Amino acid sequence: MAKPPEYGEYLRKAAEAQHAAENAERAGDDPSLIAELLQRAAYYRELAQTKGKARS
Repeated sequence: MAKPPEYGEYLRKAAEAQHAAENAERAGDDPSLIAELLQRAAYYRELAQTKGKARS
């Protein structure tokens, strides 16, 4: 079963948000920004799991 094209897009966006959060944390940015970025990463991972399920 092939994954729909959105699956990879959601995972890419999740990785980008996670990377941005890690960079923000290293830079000592506002904790609310870091939390928002981590929340965005979790949101896209959830989308990948739910909407990006394999097609039959």
